[in-house]
Parts: sequence; C-alpha cells; structure tokens
Amino acid sequence: MITNAPPKVIFKIQEITKVYRMGEVEVTALNSVNLSLYEGELVVLLGPSGSGKSTLLNIIGGLDIPSSGHVFFHQRDLTHANYNVLTRFRRECVGFIFQFYNLTRFVYAIRGTGDIFPNDQRFGVLWMGREV
Repeated sequence: MITNAPPKVIFKIQEITKVYRMGEVEVTALNSVNLSLYEGELVVLLGPSGSGKSTLLNIIGGLDIPSSGHVFFHQRDLTHANYNVLTRFRRECVGFIFQFYNLTRFVYAIRGTGDIFPNDQRFGVLWMGREV
C-alpha cells in the first residue's frame, strides 16, 4: 500500500537570533531565522562571508546556543538543554565535516583517546542521524 505521508520534520528553527557582544559593540549574526529541515532532504546554505551560515550550523549542531528563539530536533526543544543533553545529541545525532583542516595538530594530540582519528573521512558536513 502506497501512502502519501508528509515528510517528517527533523529540525525546526523558530525565530533564532544570535547576537555576539564584543565590549560595547553588538554584532547580530542571525536575526529571526525560521527554517524546517525534513527527513531525506538535501539542503545547501549559500551566502557571502559573514552572513551567518556557520553560526546557524553551529546552533543546529548544538555547538552554540541562540540568543533567542528555539531549536527543535525531532520535536524536542534543545534551546535550553544542559551540557550533558547537548553532548549526547552531538555524539549520537549529528556529525561535522569542517571546511578548514587547521585542527590536525589537535586531532593528533588527542588520538590516544580513541574517539578521533586524523585519517577519519568525516570532516566539513553536518549530517543528521537517529533520534535521541
């Protein structure tokens, strides 16, 4: 039986704002961003330098928190999640491939932990994994 079920929302971003403060100067990296990412969807973020692409990916991936707004993963609000919840989310649900490889020395330094290997090919893309 074929069903036309709507695609499942994996990430839902609601009114995300991110403001960085440097002394008395405030820089708004994201301003009221709304976004839904669906299961099986391929998304490309394009924009000029400084447009907030990395900031958005860092917030979606649990590496940074928004100044305001909400981040949902499988309908679970991660916006105010504690350190342990975000660590589990990053470990089990997302992965990053970094654009720059200037982390190589750091990777070699912690190679003995068995968690990260310098020849691992999972560098520069955010991928979405299973539900927590």
